[in-house]
Amino acid sequence: MITNEMTEQFITNRIENDLRKKDELIKDPLGYSIYLFFLLKNGIRSPEVDNLVDWMNSWVENIINQGKFSKFVDKELTSAVFAYYSLKRFKRLRTKVQSENLQQLLTSHVKAHCFFDNFTLSLMILLAVSDTKNVIESYFNVLEWVKREVGRETVFNDAKNLVLACILFEKLSFEHYLRKVIEYCWRRLTDNNIPYYDEIFYAWVLWTFRNLKEEKELPQIREFTHTSIRNASGLLKEEPVDESVKQYYGLDTRAEYSGFNLSKISLAVYLDILHDFMQITLRVTKEELSRKDIPPWVRLSPLLSAILLFSDGAVLWVSFQWNIVKRISLADMTWHSFRLAIPQYLINFIIFLTVISLGVVSISFLWDIGYKGYIDPKLIKGNLRQRLKSRVMEGIVIALILAILAGLFGM
Repeated sequence: MITNEMTEQFITNRIENDLRKKDELIKDPLGYSIYLFFLLKNGIRSPEVDNLVDWMNSWVENIINQGKFSKFVDKELTSAVFAYYSLKRFKRLRTKVQSENLQQLLTSHVKAHCFFDNFTLSLMILLAVSDTKNVIESYFNVLEWVKREVGRETVFNDAKNLVLACILFEKLSFEHYLRKVIEYCWRRLTDNNIPYYDEIFYAWVLWTFRNLKEEKELPQIREFTHTSIRNASGLLKEEPVDESVKQYYGLDTRAEYSGFNLSKISLAVYLDILHDFMQITLRVTKEELSRKDIPPWVRLSPLLSAILLFSDGAVLWVSFQWNIVKRISLADMTWHSFRLAIPQYLINFIIFLTVISLGVVSISFLWDIGYKGYIDPKLIKGNLRQRLKSRVMEGIVIALILAILAGLFGM
């Protein structure tokens, strides 16, 4: 069974593999600038990330300070401005940028009330220059346009805009508009109207800003997030990314490496939510414990698990001490004596199978409630049933082997 930790490492390795393709950086600077933001945000350190930081510092210098553009001005300028913001925010910036340069470059590319006549690029640029917004002449006009578009909700047909809009509104402390995006995601979730291939973006919004939802809604958000992360392995093998998505989010990563067909922003968001989900789950447990609808067996799960483990050991100890599990002598064994020994083998088998089953149940409770912090009874029971079902054949085989060994050698 693939764990979240294994998945996180797998995605990190896949991203780092992309970063080793130095020739691709100039072809897809926007995708790599998104990689940069989420890698630095999650504190990922590696030689590949350090090389990306170096390259992006040079890119900021070439594009913003020296204006070395090709025909793809929209992607090049947006990527340089966004990289500048990421490097500055996470204290990896080594290139000086004058506000006047940003003002001149950005103002000259305002079209139809936004940057490059594109909602997504506008979100990225607004976020990138938010610390110096007062010196960017067009900033507030574009921001008003973005707020109006968010109200219309059609911009969220591209689900990646949900993530970028939330990051922007959080940065600007626009809680009203942040809540609009969150409520839009919640409404789609409760209506069961989220496309399979967009789940990870909706989950990112709801999980990241779960503190703005009511406590009673936390279990559903947690379950949806958990399910979205688990289902992503199937999503990664879906159809290649649409050409229009590639244009603004990076070339899709090809299946020859790992089966991934996600754009760079999809992989980066997947890494971000997975990392946060694993790190924060225990703290959310404490938040949910105040709910009155949590059944007693969940609240007392550590004690229940301890009792089950103690009972497990006690059953095994008593079975040997009271000679319930018996050795069967092989001396002068006949067919008749073997048939008489079958009930003893069956008793040995039942005892060992009971011990194994109790162990699976107790460890399942400890893993889900204690380690992972799940509180939703439906999710806990579902996981337990799945584990018992997947382990039943293994348990039978192991119990049978132990029963035979105990009978033959007096374990």
